[in-house]
Amino acid sequence: MFERALDKCGDYVDFIWTGEDLGTQIGPLISLDLFRSQIRPRHQPLIDLAAQYGKPVMILFCTYPLLTGQYSGRKCDCHVQGSA
Repeated sequence: MFERALDKCGDYVDFIWTGEDLGTQIGPLISLDLFRSQIRPRHQPLIDLAAQYGKPVMILFCTYPLLTGQYSGRKCDCHVQGSA
């Protein structure tokens, strides 16, 4: 789906935005090890596709700042939403 959208509308797209609700206002729902082994690898195809089109990826994590820095240097910006 993202590839079709980028093929047709890539000139009008500045970045790819996605998000994961992986925690509560006081802490994560999963461990960092589980994130690294199960969640992070599933983001990689989207990050790679966006890079092919020269687009950065922005991922919003609604969780404790545990995940900050997990995407450094991967043309992906990780934002952690603070408490509501």
